[in-house]
Parts: sequence; structure tokens; C-alpha cells
Amino acid sequence: MIAQIYAKTHANLLGCFDRELAGLAADQRDRTLHALAVALAPESWVVLRRRLDLPVEQAREELRFVVASVIAGGAARR
Repeated sequence: MIAQIYAKTHANLLGCFDRELAGLAADQRDRTLHALAVALAPESWVVLRRRLDLPVEQAREELRFVVASVIAGGAARR
């Protein structure tokens, strides 16, 4: 069941970021998707909001920064 959840998450991320990931080779795309899955996991929100005590807007901005960095890093690995 957990494998199905991760597969669905992978597919959802691929759908959300298809334009940004389109030019990457398959291995680079998978690695970038894995990094996005970690960055956007619910636990990341908990860390930002509860552990770091960031307000909602700042937590969102931090996630935007992380996502942009992951995508830029995936593109740089070409």
C-alpha cells in the first residue's frame, strides 16, 4: 500500500512539474522528482511551521525557494 502511495505521489509531482522536467533525461527527472517529494512532504510543512515557527506566508515562500532550487539543480545536472 505504501508503494502505491509513493507511486501516486510520483505521478502527481510529474504532472505538476511536467513543463519544468520535460527537458531532463529520465534519470535526472527521477532524481529531481525524488528531491521534490522530500521537499514537499507533509513533514516539511511541519518543520517550517512548528519547529521553525514560521508564519504561513514565510513557510510558503521557503517551499517556493526549495522547489525552485531543486528544479534548477535538476536542470544543472544535464
